[in-house]
Amino acid sequence: MVSALHALFQQYDIVYVCNSANAPICYIPWLRGQTTILNVDGLEWRRKKWGRLARRYYHWAARLAARMPIEVVTDADVIQDYYRERLKRETRCFVYGTTLWDRGALVERLAAYGLQPNRYLLYVSRMEPENNALLVVKAYRSVDTDLPLVMVGDAPYARDYVETVKRAADARVRFLGFVYGDDYHALGANAYLHVQATEVGGTHPALVEAMGHRNAVLAHDVPEHREVVRDAGRYFAFRDATDLARQMADLIADPAAIEKYRDLAARRVQEAFSWAAVTDAYLAYFGEIADRRSRS
Repeated sequence: MVSALHALFQQYDIVYVCNSANAPICYIPWLRGQTTILNVDGLEWRRKKWGRLARRYYHWAARLAARMPIEVVTDADVIQDYYRERLKRETRCFVYGTTLWDRGALVERLAAYGLQPNRYLLYVSRMEPENNALLVVKAYRSVDTDLPLVMVGDAPYARDYVETVKRAADARVRFLGFVYGDDYHALGANAYLHVQATEVGGTHPALVEAMGHRNAVLAHDVPEHREVVRDAGRYFAFRDATDLARQMADLIADPAAIEKYRDLAARRVQEAFSWAAVTDAYLAYFGEIADRRSRS
């Protein structure tokens, strides 16, 4: 709200707003005559962390955004399809980008976590029910391996769930909490396998970044992940801990498959998720808007 009010007194041609919850605020710069773009993010009302009132608000805000005289942006084809088919609103889709890292980058930073390169499995997500940290821990518990499972992420507002996940883990699981910057990239670029268990949202930055780290990816079989990974990774059946455990064990026993998926992930990033491509797409879009403004 404060940023929108500030924009009222500036000579901005375009105001870019993130998250559908901010849909009502978009009226402020729009009334000033500034082209307003709302990136709606995911379908937030499907997240279990929100209470009933918050879920209703998010659903209402999405419907409002679909009716507003603003530009609407999505970050995945499946979100774009939802707005088109359910809310009758066309949107523009722009994915997240990532940097392509070398395997083994920043390896010296692993020592602080007691980890060895290429000798651990990695999970990165906020520890919320729809991100399935508990499912991953339970599946891993039945896998016969000496490779530790490293859990990166936390959720201070979901302490009961986080404690449930920790109680379900065995001694091989390492909970690192939030990790940022070079340490985060070191963990990504040196993992044996990345497990992406999220199920709600559009293009998940952690998944795109895992591919940018040239990781072999084992992803939850949901349309959003299929859209990003395609054939550059392996999938486990929806909310199926038994299948997840089987897929983990298979990949741990198959280093050749791991190398294949690492190469495919790097190619997929170069094809669709480089920051240069994302930036060029946005610049072209903003250029279209500038042309429309100059003709109006």
